[in-house]
Amino acid sequence: MPRCIFCDAELRQDTKPEHILLDSFGGRKTTRKVVCSICNETFGKTIDDELAKQTLHIRNMFQLRSGSGGEAPMLRRVEVGQDKIDIKGDGTMRRVAKPFKVTYPSADKVEVQFTTNELEEIFRHIPDVAAILKLPEEQVREQIFRSTAHSIEQRPDFANFTYLFGGPDAIRSMAKAALTLWATHVGNNEVRGEPYAATRVFVLRGSADFTFTRSELDSRAMYDAAEITRRYGPIFNAIYVASDANGRVVAHYTLNNVIGFRIVLAEDGGVPSRQVGLISNPLDPAVWTDQAASEIPIPFAWLDAPDYPDDLHMARERIVALHRLYQSLMTPRVIGRISDEVFAKHGFTNGDDSVPQGALERIIREISGRLAKHQLSLPHEETISEEEIRALWAAWAAKRKR
Repeated sequence: MPRCIFCDAELRQDTKPEHILLDSFGGRKTTRKVVCSICNETFGKTIDDELAKQTLHIRNMFQLRSGSGGEAPMLRRVEVGQDKIDIKGDGTMRRVAKPFKVTYPSADKVEVQFTTNELEEIFRHIPDVAAILKLPEEQVREQIFRSTAHSIEQRPDFANFTYLFGGPDAIRSMAKAALTLWATHVGNNEVRGEPYAATRVFVLRGSADFTFTRSELDSRAMYDAAEITRRYGPIFNAIYVASDANGRVVAHYTLNNVIGFRIVLAEDGGVPSRQVGLISNPLDPAVWTDQAASEIPIPFAWLDAPDYPDDLHMARERIVALHRLYQSLMTPRVIGRISDEVFAKHGFTNGDDSVPQGALERIIREISGRLAKHQLSLPHEETISEEEIRALWAAWAAKRKR
C-alpha cells in the first residue's frame, strides 16, 4: 500500500485525488497515489490558495475555467475611475452602487433615482422605496411605469492591477506540485527518501533558509517557448522536474508563460538522469500533457540556471504580450455581443440571411455606432418606453410566481 509522501499515511482507493497542477489553473492530471486526503485538504486551504490568488486577475481577464469546469473567479469592487465594479468570471461587469436614492427637492416634492445594472432590479426595491415614502407599493410601481428610464452602456475606465508572483507560501505550493509530479515518475519511496527531506519539511512548515537558498525567480522566456506555445497556447502553465547524473533534482514551474521559478528538490543523492514534465493550456484545459519531457525535452543545465536580470525586461515584455492577447481575444466577443443585441432588438437573429436589405442597413449602422462608442469609451444611451417597462414587470412578476 503506498504512503503519503508528506505524512506517511496509507493511501487507499477512497483517497481524495490531488491535482498536480492546481485545478484553478486548469489542471486536469490528478493522482490518488501520492498525497493523502488530509494533506491535500490542508494544502488546498493554505499554500495552494495563496498560489492561486496570484493569478486571479489573469484567470478573470481571460475567463479561464478550472480543470473541473468551474467558472473563472470574480473580481470584486475593482476601482475604475470614480466607480467600483464587480467583474464576473464570464466577463460581465456590474457597477457597485446604491440601488436607489430618495431626495426631497422641496417640502411637497420627492424624487427617487434608481441606478441598477438591469432594469428588472428596480422591481426588487419597490417595497423598500414604498416603505420609505409610506406609500402603497402599487402607487410607487405605477409612478415608475410613467417615469423616464434610460439604458446606458459604457466601457469602464482603465483598471490598474498589480502582479505579485512568488513568496514563501506560493513557492511551497510549487514545490509540493513538483514533488508530487516527480513521485508519479520515480515512485513514492524515492521522494520519501533523505535527499528530499528538506523539501518535504519546506512544503509542510515553510523555511526561510530554503526559500532563499533553494528557490529562485526565473524571468527568462521558457526553453523552446515557441514550440510549447504552438502546442499549448500562449499562456501555458508548465512543471518540469529533472535530475543530473549526480542525482541533483531541480524543478521549474512556469506561471501563464509570464514568470518562472526554479526549486532545488534534492541537492544530490536522488535518482539520476531522469526527467518528467507537465504542460497545460488554460485557454482550453482539455489540451494538456504529462509527457512533456519526451515531447519537448529541456536540458538539465537550462533548468538549473535561472536568470533574474535587474530590469526584468523580458518578463515585462511577456506581460505586455499578455494584454495584447487579451485585446485580440476579447474584441471579437464584444463585437459578437453587440451584434447579437442589435439584431435581437430589431426582431432578427445575427447571421439570419433572410433579413430584408433595408432592415439590415439600419442594423449595420446601429452596430457600427455602438462599436465606435465602445471603442471611444463613450456612453450608448437608449430611452425605455412605458410599454417596455410594463412588459418587463409582467415577465418579472410571472417569473416570481413560478
